[in-house]
Amino acid sequence: MLEASALNPHDAGAQYQLGLIYQQRRQYGEAIQRFQNAVAIDPREADAHFQLGRIAREQGRLNDALAHFQTVLDLDDKHSQNEILREIGGLYLAAANTSTRAGSWPLTSSAGPTTRKGSATTARPWNGSVTPRAPRNVRALH
Repeated sequence: MLEASALNPHDAGAQYQLGLIYQQRRQYGEAIQRFQNAVAIDPREADAHFQLGRIAREQGRLNDALAHFQTVLDLDDKHSQNEILREIGGLYLAAANTSTRAGSWPLTSSAGPTTRKGSATTARPWNGSVTPRAPRNVRALH
């Protein structure tokens, strides 16, 4: 993979794969650079935005993480079988433990917990509270 990236530095896929290698080695600076290269080459590279969001979340850069995750949703709202929604949920939980005000984050998607407004679907911002609900499609035991 290193050779493919060196031979063709304008290949978004090679840059992305190289970013994954660096990310796995915990060389985050180099991983970020490779993912950013992939996005610069192909702005529709949702996987690179996803990985940039994950690294930003791990580093505590929650607003950057949200921006990348929002881009992923804008590009593909079913990304990795909604793995993106799990990451966003973790992001909101992390924000609840910091001074970042998650309730002010705008987030739109056609998936996840939503409210309908016309033909568009808008995700509700989290207000910091948890309200338990009964699971759907579960029959009451008699």
